[in-house]
Amino acid sequence: MSKAKQPTLIIFAGANGSGKTTVAKLLLPKRRIKEFVNADEIARGLSPLNPTGQAVAAGRLVLKRTKELIAKRESFAIETTLSGNTLLQNIVLAQKAGYEVEMHYIFCADINVNIQRVKTRVKQGGHDVPASDIRRRYWRSLRNYVRIFHEKCDKIAIYDTTAGALVEIADKDHRAHYVVFDDGLFHRFTMKLIEALDDERRDI
Repeated sequence: MSKAKQPTLIIFAGANGSGKTTVAKLLLPKRRIKEFVNADEIARGLSPLNPTGQAVAAGRLVLKRTKELIAKRESFAIETTLSGNTLLQNIVLAQKAGYEVEMHYIFCADINVNIQRVKTRVKQGGHDVPASDIRRRYWRSLRNYVRIFHEKCDKIAIYDTTAGALVEIADKDHRAHYVVFDDGLFHRFTMKLIEALDDERRDI
């Protein structure tokens, strides 16, 4: 299969408040990806005044649209916290259809920064996520990344947004080790992965 014809699934992953949507809107125009399947945006479309109440319906529409795009072999992007169970099925389905799967993992080292960013977003009219959910998804996202997704994706880029700026700290492809661009930030990321694996009680 020629690279020119190979479709791409781009995944923007990370905990709530990490900056996924911001990074997606920055990177996607450069990639000529026409469709960004975003559950939060879909929920706002269903109910601008109560998007949180439409989360389940939006999730169903995301699954439906994702399957439609894969069936058509069209390149597209999606956003996820990596805390659920459906993404792996979509990756397997996409790769069977000939897709290259590329993940951009957006990481914030301080969970309190994630929580504060969500609060700021709410003040600006965005959707809310309870702090307890943010904390649970934060650790589950890291754990699922290292246990499942870093070996399933064909390409990965990791970013740190802790200080506000977007810093790419490492990348890899399926057949290679990580290429590290910032040793200190990558070490901090790996320490958080270890912390997530060491204490699964954080999910409770």
